[in-house]
Amino acid sequence: MDQVLYRLLTAGDEALVARMVVQTFLQCVAPGYSLAGIQEFMAFIAPGELRQRRVEGNRQWVALYQGIPVGFAEAREARHLALLFVALGWQGRGIGTALLERVRQYCREAEPPREILTVNSSPYAVLFYRKNGFTPFVEEQERNGVRYLPMAAPLTAL
Repeated sequence: MDQVLYRLLTAGDEALVARMVVQTFLQCVAPGYSLAGIQEFMAFIAPGELRQRRVEGNRQWVALYQGIPVGFAEAREARHLALLFVALGWQGRGIGTALLERVRQYCREAEPPREILTVNSSPYAVLFYRKNGFTPFVEEQERNGVRYLPMAAPLTAL
């Protein structure tokens, strides 16, 4: 059986990655969002937006199986996990954890090194983040229809 390949996102990957993220979002996260929240997320994940954020310095990783995206992660300023998605049929196989470890390593190696990684978790992903050392630091928030729980995890103790 082929292995999952992890690498940095490159130009031309955006459309396939966005499609996988949108499909996963619609199945797993969107049912808990308002129409405004769904529209806000769809604008954020558009291929052009992915490309622009990468050009502006965000670091993005893709997990590929036989050339097909099955996972994606994006870090902002080496301190905040902006996105982490694993295709529904691939969840529970360690892909999210492997992507998260790549983000953590990137943050640890940043100059200056970071001590804390934050994420605004969707309600769907809170359990995953708790299992990976994140704890909430305020109550659930909502902005432009997007529901999220701000969470943080130490980078030094993991």
